[in-house]
Order: sequence, then C-alpha cells, then structure tokens
Amino acid sequence: MGPIHINSIARIYGEHGQEMVNLLFKNPAKTIPVILRRLRQKDLEWRTARQILMKRWKEQNEQNYYRSLDHRSSYWRQQDKKHTSTRALVHEIKDRAAHGGHEGKQLLHAKKEKAKEEHGSFYEVTNGNWVKKLRGRGLALHAIAAPTKTLFTPHLSFGYKSVSSFSRDAHRLLTFATEKGTLGPNDRERMHRMWRDFLNPFFNVPEGRVSLIGEDEDPPEDPIPPGVPVSTLYGEGTVVEYRPQDGFYKIQFAWGKGFLRPAAVLCSIMPVEESSVTSCYRRADTETLSERSQLMFGTQSLYLFLRLHHLLVERLAKARSYAEGRGGEVQVVTPGLALGTASPVEKRLLEDTRTEYGQERYDAYLSILYGLVDGHNASGENLRYEEKVRSLLGNDSCELYTMDKLINHTLKHLQAMSSDETFSQMVQVYRRHAKTGVFKPTAFRQEIATLSYDDVYAFQFCKVKDARRKHGYEAIIHMEYFGLLSEMEEIHMGYNGVMNDATMVDVDYDRDGGSSNKRQRR
Repeated sequence: MGPIHINSIARIYGEHGQEMVNLLFKNPAKTIPVILRRLRQKDLEWRTARQILMKRWKEQNEQNYYRSLDHRSSYWRQQDKKHTSTRALVHEIKDRAAHGGHEGKQLLHAKKEKAKEEHGSFYEVTNGNWVKKLRGRGLALHAIAAPTKTLFTPHLSFGYKSVSSFSRDAHRLLTFATEKGTLGPNDRERMHRMWRDFLNPFFNVPEGRVSLIGEDEDPPEDPIPPGVPVSTLYGEGTVVEYRPQDGFYKIQFAWGKGFLRPAAVLCSIMPVEESSVTSCYRRADTETLSERSQLMFGTQSLYLFLRLHHLLVERLAKARSYAEGRGGEVQVVTPGLALGTASPVEKRLLEDTRTEYGQERYDAYLSILYGLVDGHNASGENLRYEEKVRSLLGNDSCELYTMDKLINHTLKHLQAMSSDETFSQMVQVYRRHAKTGVFKPTAFRQEIATLSYDDVYAFQFCKVKDARRKHGYEAIIHMEYFGLLSEMEEIHMGYNGVMNDATMVDVDYDRDGGSSNKRQRR
C-alpha cells in the first residue's frame, strides 16, 4: 500500500485512524476484513451524497451560468461609483480648464489605464473625450453645433442621441423617484418647479408627468390659496378653492373645472419677474445666440446634475440598443429567481429573442426599473433586478445594474439646486432672458456675475440641424468652468455695474492661448 491508501484509511476512522493503521500492519488477517467493510460502507454513503449534491450543483450551474458570461459585473459597481463621484466629475472639468480645454497628463494616463482594463470599451462614451472621438471618426468640427465664441473654449462637450424620447424617460424616472422618496412636500414642490421653470425649457422637452393618484396621503398643512396658478398632472390651471371636508382642490383649467387631490397638484407657478437691470444689460449687448440654442450659468450643483443627467440619458439609450439588438444572441434563461417574480409579458420577452420585440423589451425594462426605484430598499431587490436585466437585455447590460444609485445621485443634486437661493435667482434671470425669445450671452453673463460669489459654470445646449444628424446626435451641450465670475467681470465692467463700450475693445485670441474673442479693458 502507498501513502494515499494509508492516509485514506486513517481519515475514515477520524481520531482512531492511526490506531487502525498500526493494527493493519500488526494483524492484517483480522484487520483487513473490518477495514474493507468500512470502506464499502463509506463508498455507498459518498455515492449517495454525490447524487444529491449533483442535483443541487446542476441547479446552481443553471442559475449562475448566464451570469458567468458577464465578465465586467464583478467590478462594475466599484468603477462606476469611482467615476461618477462628485470629486471625479469636478476634477475632470477643472483639469481641462487648467489645460486650455484639453485633458491633463495625469487624467489622460488614468483614462488609458482604465481603457486597458476594459479592452478599450469601458466608459468609452459616457466619460470619454467626446469631441476627440468624433474627430477620430472623420467628423469635421464645423459639422457640429459650435459654441458661442465669447463664452466657450469649451472645456467639455457631450452629445445627446435622442433628446425627446430618452430625456422624457429620464424626467419621468426622476419625477417618480421624487414622489416615492422621503422628501418633504416643500422639497417636492421646489423640484417640480425647477423642472417646469428651467429644465424642461432648457432641454426643449414637453413636461412628462407620472401619475401616483390613489396612494394614501396626508392633507396639506398649508393649502394653496385661491387664485394662484398651479401646475398639475392634467395641465396648468388656477386654484378656485380647497375643500377641507374631502381634501380636494377645485381647479379651473382652460377646458373646464376639475377636482384634484393634493398629490395631483405639483407646484404653484411663479411669474417671471421683470427687471430694469436685465433690460439695461441687453441693450448694451449686440450679440445674440441661435434660436436653436439655450444658455445658462449655474453653480456646481447644476454642473453635477447635467453630467449625471447626460449619463442617465446615455444609459437609457444603451438599454434601448440592447433591447433592439437582442435577437442575435444565444440566450440561457435564468430560472427561478428572475422568472419567478416576472409578469407573463416579461416571461414572454425573456424567452423570445426576436428583434421586432425591441420596443416591448425596452418598455419591460423600464417597468422593472420603476419597480426597483419603488422598492430599492427591499431585501434582495437589487439581485432580482440584475437577474431580470441580464436575462432581458443580455450580458453587456451590466452598465444598467447601478441605475438606482445613478437616479438617487442625480436626484440629490436636483434637490440641492432647488434649495439653493442663489441658483433660484439665476433661474429667474434665465426666465427673463428666455422670455425675450433670444439669448444675449454677454448681458446674461454680466447679470449672473452680480448674483454669485462662488464658482460659476456656463452651459450652452445646441440642437443639431437635420442635415448633420448622420452620426445620430440630436443635440450637443457645451460646458465651461469659469470660477469666480464676479472677479472676471471686474475686468470687463465698470464698478457701477453697467458696461461702458467706450472703455472696451475686442481682442481675438487663438484657441491655445485661452478664450477666444474676449472683451478686455483698454
């Protein structure tokens, strides 16, 4: 007998194993029959246990095989959290601002290392150098919507493939998360007002409303008084009265009167405040933007919101592309966990990979995402969400696993914007300039400089002409980091706050030298 046989005999007898081995050598005639009977007994026991375990292993393999094909999900959450953090996003635009609109060596090296990890595909669109990427495809820079020269280098530019559909879906998701969250009624009203007064006009997207009528709600502590215009789930109207006996508002709409619960009244409508300062600045500025462009100056919260909103829109577009390209993929349907909680429609889409079901599959994904947002704190909900998404959209859909975190992160900055008094005044300035029908960038910038003493960012949202949509982008947003705008304007403005054209001259700078066509003091 060899060492393997001796060790096997010793192991089956446990603490008496060495004693049996000694007896085997001392008295083999009597010891061998006893050991042989014990070995046959253990062999039968182990074979029976293996049959039971094989059945369990088969079930586990069937459940986890489809997940094993996804090679990125193991570290996606960690990487996504790192690259969508406030620190990373702010550092990116400040690094570009310090290097004339280009990436610094440190940031460029980090992106190259990140690309090596993912074979050139990780974060290629959402955090990549978008303009440089288009140039690599042979797209001339004059073929895209250009930023205003007196404002932008730009430091960052991002494209929107579909502003209308995916921005509407993003708005509905964020609105749903707002209503389902733990925010107070005042915070929800301010956030709805932010969408109505600024974000929807800025993106030129009709207001999308998500109805949550039918849920239990407390009566308002401070009802909206009669005569106040309001925005509701059914359009805009005016409050006629609030009936405390049944908790309904009586609203006068253009089409007639309606009785709505407080949850259906989103926010009161604030009128556009007129200002002689705005008129003074606009008279002195002769430059105007294109009618297809929107202009805004904002705080860091707005910059972070727009970056995360763009990322949310991009991921919804990817979900749509995964849904439409699902037909050519071999699918192993995940049993139990995913299908056990799926609706009959979802089960049919999970089992059918034909491409003509692309729209239905995308709608099913949105339904799953709404369910995650509604019960994201439930035990095991994230795991069930991942299983459903993987089965519904394929192995490459791991970028959608963190959608709940992305929505919550975006919502946090939307709440910060809505609660910031300085930014609320900036929105009022935006509404005054937008009401005229055309933006004058220098006048807008000078008026914003009188409001903020913190870091200021500039944003220009440009619609792309139909003839230039061959690369699939409907709009482009340009971003630039200004820093302390009030200090910059002291160079361009008199101390009385009104620009004096007699003391100003136009100076042209090249792109490498900094900003272009800036106005300086004589």
